[in-house]
Amino acid sequence: MSDTPLIELIDQYVKEENFRLPVFDKVAMKLQQIVQGDDYLIEDIERAIQSDPVLASEVLKAANSPYFKGLVEIKSIKNAIVRLGSSQVVDLALMMSQRSSYKAENPFIQKLMNRSWQGAVACAMTSRWISDRLSFDDTSEVFMGGLLHDIGYLFLLTVLDKLVSTGRLQADFSHELVMELLNTLHADKGYELLADWNLPEIYCVIAREHHLEEFDTSNTSLCIVRLADRACVKLGLCIEHDPSIMLAETREAEELGLTPIMLAEMEIMMEDSFRGVTAS
Repeated sequence: MSDTPLIELIDQYVKEENFRLPVFDKVAMKLQQIVQGDDYLIEDIERAIQSDPVLASEVLKAANSPYFKGLVEIKSIKNAIVRLGSSQVVDLALMMSQRSSYKAENPFIQKLMNRSWQGAVACAMTSRWISDRLSFDDTSEVFMGGLLHDIGYLFLLTVLDKLVSTGRLQADFSHELVMELLNTLHADKGYELLADWNLPEIYCVIAREHHLEEFDTSNTSLCIVRLADRACVKLGLCIEHDPSIMLAETREAEELGLTPIMLAEMEIMMEDSFRGVTAS
C-alpha cells in the first residue's frame, strides 16, 4: 500500500489523470433546453424522454413512486407530464439520468455510492416538498440544489474506486477512514466540481455551505436544502445517520417558518417515500 496520505493520493490522481465526472446526460440537457423556451409542447418533452428507453422507464418508475401518491398508475410519459407538470418531469429525468454515475467496482464503495444516491434523491425531493409547502417560486432550483448538494461524495468515492481498481490503493481501508475523508472534503470538492461545470452559483454555494455553522439565512434555497439534508441525516436516508437531530430546533426551520406539525408531516412523507426505495 502507498505511504502517501490518502488525501494527497486523491489529489495526485485527479491531477495526473485530469479526472472529471461526466456532467449530465445529453437527453437531460436537451430537456432543460426545451423547457427554457417559451413555446415548447408536451410532445417535445415526450419525444426527448422516449428517445432513451432506459431513461423513460426510470421516469415512469419514479412518477409511480409513493412520493407522488397517484391513485391511477401512470403508464406513459405523456400522462406523467400531465399529472406532474413539465418542470417536475424534467427534474425527474435529470435525476434519473444521474443514476448511472453512482457505480463502483469495489463492493464497499458501491454500498456507500448507494447511500449517497439515496441521499441525493431524498434531499432533492424533500427540498421540492418544502418548497411546495412554502409556495416558494424556485422549486426546480431547490430540487437541483438538493440533487447536487453532496456531489462531492460521488466525486471522492469515484476517485477512491479508480485508485483501488488500478492497484494504487489497497482495499483494506477502514470505514472510519473513508467517512473522515468524505466528511472533511466533500463540501469543498463539490463546490470545485460544480464551479468547474460552470453551473449557476447557487448550486455551488449550496454544495459548499450546506454544513457550515454560519450561513446566509436570507438565501431561501440554501435554507431549504440544508433542512432537507438534516432531515435525511436524522432518518438515515443518506451516508450519515444521527437520529438525535431535532428538526424543530434548527435555525433552518425557524428561518423558513416551518411548524413542528409541518416538520412531522415531512418526516412521515420521507419515511413512506424513501425508506429502502432508492438505495438498491
